[in-house]
Order: sequence, then structure tokens, then C-alpha cells
Amino acid sequence: MKQLKKQMLVVFGIVALALLLLSFYKPAGKAESVKEDFASSKHYSEKEIQAAAEVVKGGFSEVFKNCRLDTLSYQEKLQKYARLKSEKEVAPKTEYLLLTSTLYVGPAGYENLRPNTFYRDWCWYLKRIDKGEWQLYYFGNLE
Repeated sequence: MKQLKKQMLVVFGIVALALLLLSFYKPAGKAESVKEDFASSKHYSEKEIQAAAEVVKGGFSEVFKNCRLDTLSYQEKLQKYARLKSEKEVAPKTEYLLLTSTLYVGPAGYENLRPNTFYRDWCWYLKRIDKGEWQLYYFGNLE
């Protein structure tokens, strides 16, 4: 009987330790298998849009822990929203591009986003100056 109690305590201790270690685990965001849909554009080549998409996917896992990027798309009709109203001072030759996506937030949630939720039409606002590299300057819902 004493031997059984010792074994139960050891098993209980191992389970408690495993649960404690899992509570500190923060999975990285996932953007490996994103379904892309880039409509043709009057302003940007397919290569330019793809470069903007790589900026979004490249930084996704660092910022959006416990989330998954499912889709990423370019829609010409939404480009009128690519420049945020809050951006007052703009450098000459600045171009703006808006990508939309479906974002899934995992069970542990992420900051102020709800756990186990799909966010459709999540927006990625990018800009570049004088045909330089795209930079992500804001993300969230259409403003």
C-alpha cells in the first residue's frame, strides 16, 4: 500500500510539473500554408504585391503568437483605404497597399482578440517610399 502511494505521488508530481511547463509555452504564429489570392492591379505588378505579402508573412509569427494566417489577398477596390486618415505627414513618392486576410486566434487567445475565433477581413497596411521596400505600418480592421 505504501509503495502505491509513493507511485501515485510521483505520477502526480510529473503531471503537475508538465502542466506548469505548458503554462509558460507560447506557440509562435503560423503563416506557412497561407492561401493567396492576388487580383490584378492597375498600380502594382504581381511581383510587387507578392513582395508586400512576404513582409506580412515574414513578421507574422513574431507578433501574432498563438494565431494562424489562413488567407492573404489583394483587392483593387479596397486600395482607397490603404492610406490611414491618421497619417498626417507623408514623404514624397509614398505608395500605399492594403492586403486583407483571414486570421485564426487559437485557444489561448492573443492580446485583445478572442480565443478560438476567425477574424475575416483582417487588414495589413503597407507603404513604401520611392519604390523602396514595403513596410508594414498598421494592422487591424478597416479604419
